[in-house]
Amino acid sequence: MLRQTRSYKEDTPLNTVHKLRGILHDIGMYVYESEWYNPYNNIYSVRLSTEEKILFGTNGKGTSRQFALASAYAEFMERLQNGLFHNMPACLYNRIKDKCGFNFYPDEVLLDANQIALLPAIVLKDIFNVSDENLVSKITAYFSQLENESCPGKCVGVPYYNIKSGEIIHLPLNQILETTGSNGMCAGNTEYEAVFQGLCEILERYAASEIFYNKLCPPTLPREYWEHCTEECSIIDEIEATGEYKVVVKDFSIGKKLPVLAAILIDKMANTYRIKVGSDTSFKAALGRCLTEMYQGIKCNSEFRKEFFKIPTNELEMFIHDDTKSQKSRSEEFTNFNIDGRGQFPMALFGEDPDYSIDINCFTIGASFRDEVCNIINLIKNLNFDVYIRNVSFLGFPSFHIYVPGMSSLGVKKVFDNNSGDTYTQINFSKIRKILYDFDANATKDLMCLAEELQKVNYKSTMAQILLLDVKKTCEWHHMTVALFLSLLWQHLGNFSKAKHFLEIHVAAKTHDNDYYQVAIAYLQIRQTTADVKHIHNHLTLLGYDNELIIEITRDLSSSEGKFKYIRFPKCPNCEACSLRGECIQEKKIEHIMAMYSKFNKKILPVNFININADYTAI
Repeated sequence: MLRQTRSYKEDTPLNTVHKLRGILHDIGMYVYESEWYNPYNNIYSVRLSTEEKILFGTNGKGTSRQFALASAYAEFMERLQNGLFHNMPACLYNRIKDKCGFNFYPDEVLLDANQIALLPAIVLKDIFNVSDENLVSKITAYFSQLENESCPGKCVGVPYYNIKSGEIIHLPLNQILETTGSNGMCAGNTEYEAVFQGLCEILERYAASEIFYNKLCPPTLPREYWEHCTEECSIIDEIEATGEYKVVVKDFSIGKKLPVLAAILIDKMANTYRIKVGSDTSFKAALGRCLTEMYQGIKCNSEFRKEFFKIPTNELEMFIHDDTKSQKSRSEEFTNFNIDGRGQFPMALFGEDPDYSIDINCFTIGASFRDEVCNIINLIKNLNFDVYIRNVSFLGFPSFHIYVPGMSSLGVKKVFDNNSGDTYTQINFSKIRKILYDFDANATKDLMCLAEELQKVNYKSTMAQILLLDVKKTCEWHHMTVALFLSLLWQHLGNFSKAKHFLEIHVAAKTHDNDYYQVAIAYLQIRQTTADVKHIHNHLTLLGYDNELIIEITRDLSSSEGKFKYIRFPKCPNCEACSLRGECIQEKKIEHIMAMYSKFNKKILPVNFININADYTAI
């Protein structure tokens, strides 16, 4: 039998929590446990939040409260030191640079277009998502965008260590974060423990992507393969004891010796499923990760069931065809799976003729985390991928970003992808923001330009995302979609056909029906042929709409100021003059960032911190 538990442990979970709370206290960061969940024995999860949601929140999971809490704090630290709060307009970062001397990190450098063009081809493909012949135009477009953002000819680069070559390479920070999201971000009590966690996360997503996109049928693991994992087995028995659910464990090694498992939870009455993937060289730990992840953040059974999908009896259309629409649908579906598990898999997931054999031997625990890291890197190398590691332990707790070109970018949400599926560099966000920051002063031609640029953006994105605004949920920009804003803008510009079109897109994307919007759509249909308010009112009355609602809609949409009556426009970077100041948290975020930067270790951190190249080549 394979050894399933590690004889080594870097520290206890309580010590880990104590250390991380101390670091956060030193930078004035208050983090609290906003939610606890315990649906079954040995399944715990917790939500960590920041005061007034100034930064992000993180989730932790584990088979005990202590492990769940340590997991949440470690994830918070990994994201904090990796800069996942870097979502402010360039004009606000000038304040930070003036005070601290750098934008993001003390080891940053400025890269020009020529330096970007010399990056490895697979890195450029990840960043710009184009073929070689279109690369020059994409790089040119990106640097033109930087020019408009008052960053003439340069972008911020940070050092990564190429494990294969032993070289240090500077990669463009914002583009890498846009490309990978949080995939590969990691933290741990030691360097090796942290890097091990990050590598496992990357393998999880890679294995899932191979199953998903290649429609592989993974083998099912009979109970005898996992019944020796007593803690995990008891969790499965408790889940199945009610008779409502069945747990199916799948081998996700994909014939490439990946230490990856999947757990499928099947609602037997509804014939629906939910799937989670876990990776670890310990079979027990990988299975535990699947199970705890399955119930992370789950409050009640009724809400839980909403996240299930019907087990397919026929293949979904997006898996049958390979046209542009199907490709985009598959990409969105897999991205949704990686974000919150709400993504459907092909029928092959439930097939009975596996495409590869069970490989239990890929779950082999090393003598130390150092050995574990070297073994996984060797595995990735044999799959013909390079591994880049960045050290971000600026606050003193081992944290890193691991980037595997061609792997790390799989299933990452591109908030700013446009509606043709092209890359975000085709959209002039700087122009969009400049016009919106001074909306009242803009001429019609500028607003036409604004509408044309916004039409390239994913209509489901919120305007807060486009503006890089961090606002409270009560603020209108938080929930306003691009489609809704475009509807208002086209009304303002007098094109009621387009206004109706975008309002319909907005309504179609919502799960609830809103009477106000339905009457507004009818109003815009009539408004295309007449501006007579009385005629419009009578027509809407004949259609059977409520009279008070008709009056409200007519008042809102017929007056020149009505279109933007309830919208307060930002004035970035002039916070003092901004009417959003009470609901925008950017100022507080800047204060926290400056406090954190003041505690940064100003020494350049070693990126080849553990001579991993020597370890790696010796295997």
